[in-house]
Amino acid sequence: MEITVNYLAVLVGAVVAMAIGALWYSPKIFGNMWIRESGLSPEALAANKAKGMGKAYTLSFIFTLLSVYVLAHFVALLSVTSLAGVVELVFWIWLGFSLPVFVGAALWEGRSVKYIAVNALQQLIALGAAGKILILFQ
Repeated sequence: MEITVNYLAVLVGAVVAMAIGALWYSPKIFGNMWIRESGLSPEALAANKAKGMGKAYTLSFIFTLLSVYVLAHFVALLSVTSLAGVVELVFWIWLGFSLPVFVGAALWEGRSVKYIAVNALQQLIALGAAGKILILFQ
């Protein structure tokens, strides 16, 4: 079976997923809660920003591209052609692969339920949006 991936859709999906993350973790949505629940002080966060966040954003974008690219392969392999189908696919991928890994790590790190919920739901929504873009570009 030959897999065809729309690279423009992958790129747009990754950009949208990153934009969702930027909004999600902004002070107007969940940013303040995330800072509090992560145990970061405003000073530590400011120090990280002062050092420059270019490397973190670049690596985050590369891994987001990778996630959307792999999702595109699942969409093609499973012949998903509808928005409802991609929402279901993303949910099962998130539930079976993303959520258990994230929750396991967060529990070992002693993170709160709020911390887990904020991060895990962001992953679901961002990947869902990327999946919808993959379908819209078909």
